[in-house]
Amino acid sequence: MLKEMRAICLSLPETSEDKQFGNPVWRVGKKVFAQAYCYRAERKLKLAFWVGVDQQALLIRDPNFSIPAYLGHNGWIALDVTKEANWREIRSLALFSYRHFALGRMLRALDAQGE
Repeated sequence: MLKEMRAICLSLPETSEDKQFGNPVWRVGKKVFAQAYCYRAERKLKLAFWVGVDQQALLIRDPNFSIPAYLGHNGWIALDVTKEANWREIRSLALFSYRHFALGRMLRALDAQGE
């Protein structure tokens, strides 16, 4: 799971992987745009992305999505990937979140890649 997430996130301009609260996070510049975490009590692996409050309302209709504690009020969404992962959907979410946090030069580099 993390191997695929790394491939997606680190293929974007000026990104890096880090740890935050013991969980892997991916940054564009200094801003976190994606993260992975596991709720030990629930035994669920989740990926989180910024989507904005409006998109949260649409995505939350799918039972695989939830609004994460501490981040949800800022427009973040969590996707449960415990049983299966739709990598096309995950790539789309990562790209949307990346675009929100990226600086202009980063977006120009991304556009030059054809994303």
